[in-house]
Amino acid sequence: MWPWGPRPAGPCAIWPRCTCRAAPARGFLVAYLAETAAVNPQVGLLLTSGVCGGYTTFSTFSYETFALLRDGEYNRAGVYVLLSVGVSLVAMFAGFAAARGAIHLQRGA
Repeated sequence: MWPWGPRPAGPCAIWPRCTCRAAPARGFLVAYLAETAAVNPQVGLLLTSGVCGGYTTFSTFSYETFALLRDGEYNRAGVYVLLSVGVSLVAMFAGFAAARGAIHLQRGA
């Protein structure tokens, strides 16, 4: 049981797919923005902490993990944590690579 009633129906009811998809997207975006804004640290801070801070899903991720553990879904909770963190790290590396490629193209090298 979720605090606001029964678990919702739909694509996120059985597996927290929505949060699991948002975390890698956020990781890619933060890495890309941080790398491309490296020439101006204030802009980088604004974009990564300010803009992406509103896009964060960590509290939702934590709650969904807690709910899975509370419901006795230990394996599902473990897989969820490992996949979320692992895929987010891969997306972060992809974001840095994309940003470096964009910077390289802008410099005309």
